[in-house]
Amino acid sequence: MSSRVLITSLPWEGDVLQVCVLEEQGTIRELRAHPEGREELLDTVWLGQVQKIQPFMNGAFVEIRKGLTCFLSLAEQDFVYRPQGHEQRDLKPGDAVLVQVNREASRRKNPCVTARISLSGKYMVLSRGKGGVGISKKLSKKERERLRAIGTAFDLPNRMELVIRTSARDAEEAALREEFTVLQKQMEELLHRADTRTVYSRLKCPEPFYLRMLDELSAFPTAVDNIRTDDAEVYARVERYLEEKWPEAVSCLSLYEDPLLPMYKLYRLETVLEEALREKVWLKSGGFLMIQQTEAFVSVDVNSGKFSGKKAPQETYRKINLEAAAEITRQIRLRNLSGMVLIDFINMDAEENREELLETLRRLTAADPVQTEVVDITALNIVEMTRKKMRKPLAEQVKVV
Repeated sequence: MSSRVLITSLPWEGDVLQVCVLEEQGTIRELRAHPEGREELLDTVWLGQVQKIQPFMNGAFVEIRKGLTCFLSLAEQDFVYRPQGHEQRDLKPGDAVLVQVNREASRRKNPCVTARISLSGKYMVLSRGKGGVGISKKLSKKERERLRAIGTAFDLPNRMELVIRTSARDAEEAALREEFTVLQKQMEELLHRADTRTVYSRLKCPEPFYLRMLDELSAFPTAVDNIRTDDAEVYARVERYLEEKWPEAVSCLSLYEDPLLPMYKLYRLETVLEEALREKVWLKSGGFLMIQQTEAFVSVDVNSGKFSGKKAPQETYRKINLEAAAEITRQIRLRNLSGMVLIDFINMDAEENREELLETLRRLTAADPVQTEVVDITALNIVEMTRKKMRKPLAEQVKVV
């Protein structure tokens, strides 16, 4: 199924730069927003300073600049790069440490950082870690074996890991080796800068969020057949990115130019954003969902609403639940909801119907690029899911601070 990527600004409590991924039938599959002028932290690399150790949390608080404190898991102590060759030891307050922001602040929680500094290319990711080569599980067994043989032949430095991405499918060995060499040089330069800078220095700035989104989509190149923007500066940056990392998609890029009809109006993006922020979502059958973000988890309630099937009640409930499952997985991705997700489906007596519901959810969430796990279903038909936290939920993304 091919998709169209739209990058445009719209007025929303100030100007908000928005990226949408539309499927063929016009359904919005993914939506990200960023108020113009707000600093981007995700993926930045800093030389921070340990402020406090919290053993009961198995973590440390690291200040990456004055007034901005992040959480670092103590499970990563062995991977911490300490500038100027300082010996490895347990972290203590005052230590200078090299960290990368891997999760934005959310609600009352600090941003999170990792000591596993990573650099991404078109085909692979090079990062600090235990060492070794990993291959995308989305590739065939034969292709995984081919890429593993290529990757293990590279001269990996000590404490460096290499993950070969899905986009490396059918890539020639020469192209893979060339990219590995580039990433290795970039990592060496980054670590050298860490040796010569003082704490609170930012050593790596992030790409704009729309380029990071394109980077994720490039792992599934056949899924995108059009990239469109009405911003000349964004167009130029996307064009440079595509020429370097995704050349086969350059022909898909176009600049929208119609002063009489803004692009966000053409695609009704204000309405799309409004609907994605509402708690109530109607289903085509007449049922509806209630989606609420609490401090502890995301709550989703499935209601039959106006739906009245002609078949037996249990078959009616089955049909509503399956329709709800498809819409819930879309809404979770659209709103970027994460953490623990509890879904209150309509009660079903038949065990085979409950198993069908779980399998449907697992199949649908498999397409989500963010790690998602369908855990189980309780006797009360409450489905437990988890989704990895990385970016802020959409409702927080559009807040102008």
